[in-house]
Amino acid sequence: MQIRNLHKNGISCIFGYYPSVIAKTLLASLFIIAHSAQAQSNNNADIFYIKAVKLERLGIRAPLDPNFKSVISQAKRSFKITETRNNVAAKKGAPLYCRKKDQNMSPRELLAQMRKIPKIKRQRMSLTQAFLIIAKRKYPCR
Repeated sequence: MQIRNLHKNGISCIFGYYPSVIAKTLLASLFIIAHSAQAQSNNNADIFYIKAVKLERLGIRAPLDPNFKSVISQAKRSFKITETRNNVAAKKGAPLYCRKKDQNMSPRELLAQMRKIPKIKRQRMSLTQAFLIIAKRKYPCR
């Protein structure tokens, strides 16, 4: 690759890139960083809990709420991660929790279990961590 200096509007460019291309790249990078920070905050256990309680209060109208699909998908994703971690630990001989295949938890029961986690802790943990705590409490290995 050849290094050359191009002059446009009195600004030197290295490698042939113009300032507008560099600026666009920088803006795109900032957008990606901001988006990933938002995604991490959406995975916060307390934010999930607040949204889920709101949906619970809506009752039959919950599917009409704009947060409905995101709350459901976050829960499914976190449960899947929790299950995967437990399966890996079980293969090593030390499962994290012992849930039978036919045991399930209702949404109300899940929220009741999340209420037991202090708000300060919920604010500092991911949804996956909260689900793991709940699973260990609900389905202990004896």
